[in-house]
Amino acid sequence: MKPWLWPSALLIFLFASCPTSFARQQYWMVKPDYLGAHTGKMIIYQKSSGQWVYDKSIKVVVGKNGIDSSLIPLLLPPFFGKTEGDKKTPQGLYQIKSLFTSEKTSSHRQWPLHVTSQKSYLIDTPWHPLYNQWSNQIQQGEAMLREDGLYRKGLELNFNPYPTRPYYGSAIFIHRWKAPKSPTAGCIAMRSDHLDELWQVLANLTPGAVQIRIQWLP
Repeated sequence: MKPWLWPSALLIFLFASCPTSFARQQYWMVKPDYLGAHTGKMIIYQKSSGQWVYDKSIKVVVGKNGIDSSLIPLLLPPFFGKTEGDKKTPQGLYQIKSLFTSEKTSSHRQWPLHVTSQKSYLIDTPWHPLYNQWSNQIQQGEAMLREDGLYRKGLELNFNPYPTRPYYGSAIFIHRWKAPKSPTAGCIAMRSDHLDELWQVLANLTPGAVQIRIQWLP
């Protein structure tokens, strides 16, 4: 090969060897059916040629007391904003912090992944030093292996990340719902087959490729 062709060949090689998932992005918008509702929808957009393009809409349920509508959500609770145990889904813009599953094999090697067992807990005690953190040693808080199968697989949002704010809330997931109109304690839940579809999509994406907007306005 001619020496002056080396830079072009190198660029072609780099683009060809980069995973296509780096170029793929999705935006998931969660909104209630009406103010204060615990039923709603997740609208999914994909980025194509630099533009967000509508893909699909999925029915979801959120917290029993709806989506937090605090106008000043950044102030410390319990005076403003979401608090632990309020059964509200937090508003805001989030990313996927990790995935979790009780299945022993997964193709999501690029994602932080928790394979759950009877020892898996997410600590939801507001004053605990490991508040809103996973633990296989401290069996206290949210048991991540449930008999009802709601946590067979799921997505953890980066809500109240480390260093966590006490009492601000914990364990905000996307998981399978109990029933179409059965609210959660603050998570986002959907039909099992819809969750499986998202799970498969994430197998071809990388961390940071999905932005999740939760808004309290319909």
